[in-house]
Amino acid sequence: MNILHIDSGISPSDSISRLLCTEIVERLKGQDPSVTIVYRDLITDHIPYMNFRTMPSSHPSAVASDMLSEEERSTRSVTERALSEFLSADAIVLGVPMYNFGIPAQLKSWFDAILIPGSTFAYTSGGPKGLAGAKRVILVITRGGFYGATVFSSAMEHAESYARSALSLIGISVPELVLAEGIAIDRLAALERGRTSIQALVPLSETSKSTD
Repeated sequence: MNILHIDSGISPSDSISRLLCTEIVERLKGQDPSVTIVYRDLITDHIPYMNFRTMPSSHPSAVASDMLSEEERSTRSVTERALSEFLSADAIVLGVPMYNFGIPAQLKSWFDAILIPGSTFAYTSGGPKGLAGAKRVILVITRGGFYGATVFSSAMEHAESYARSALSLIGISVPELVLAEGIAIDRLAALERGRTSIQALVPLSETSKSTD
């Protein structure tokens, strides 16, 4: 099994999303030491912002490779590697910290690199059809306040909602959720809530059975 571990917390030394993602990956590897881990830190290994000249060549709107400069081809290789990593993964552990009500720009660039017509979804007469539904995705959502459905601020939450919408487009309609919110109010309590969610994750052995 191939596991793709994505971090996007902008504070490498003090990020709860990074900490929880690491604990999840370690837990999964402990369940099956043979798994392969591919790691991408979107802060130190930034994916270029989307444009037609550097998006993956498989995108229908991408500029033909022979029309690109050497620098543009090099930049395109970064976005194509991100797409390849995603397509090769059986499971994705995805850190999604919320900043100013949304996801970090670096994470948006990653989504732009994997939301590719013909690769991860297809346009049909009945609407978009996801092509990546067999993948397991664990979303690690971290938020400074509380944004649940029962509080007024829920309308201001655009991190989890974006990630769910983007994943739904490509066929992953029910990602697993590890949530640590209220970090700005009580950091330790938020961390413990996240760790409690980790304990409830489905073991790798059960995941394998469900996909046989």
